[in-house]
Amino acid sequence: MRKFLFLLLFLIAPFAAKAQISQATGFDANTNNDTYSAGASFAPSTGVFFASCGSNTKTIRIIGLTISGTDSPASTLTVSLLRTSTAPSAGTAMTNVSLDTSNATPTSLLEYFTTTPTAGTSLGAIRVFDLGLPAGNTATNVQGYFRINPSAFGSPIVLHGASQCIELSTATSTTGITLQVSEEWYETAY
Repeated sequence: MRKFLFLLLFLIAPFAAKAQISQATGFDANTNNDTYSAGASFAPSTGVFFASCGSNTKTIRIIGLTISGTDSPASTLTVSLLRTSTAPSAGTAMTNVSLDTSNATPTSLLEYFTTTPTAGTSLGAIRVFDLGLPAGNTATNVQGYFRINPSAFGSPIVLHGASQCIELSTATSTTGITLQVSEEWYETAY
């Protein structure tokens, strides 16, 4: 009987560990999630300058969001990461890149804004932070950098439906600022 229990435990343990990983982070690298990335460098608008919206055919799970940039002169940009129930007015679509060429075509819409759009309907702030922006155009420039790791919240940021979005916005003047925004996400069936 002991040998049977040991054999049963030996066979079940890897699956139990895999489930714990998935519950803890919301992402399991051992599965075949269709995973994507997009990034852009641009002169942002004041107000909403980035939006990532869901899909009508897939569930979107955001696993990373990075923002960096420079200003002239150096400054601090107060940024809000908001969840919205409607998409902002049209911006410039970012190119979604599959991290595995065998993945399906991505369905999430990521946009950046160089002119102020009509913002989506806010459901509240996920995070508010200050981004230190060093002076740009110098040979020794080190960019201001902030990485949001949604898994630190206990799960990725999940978007169901095309009207569910997250937005990055600021009330600070963006004159002279150049930003780089990148996002990583994966898509699963509803």
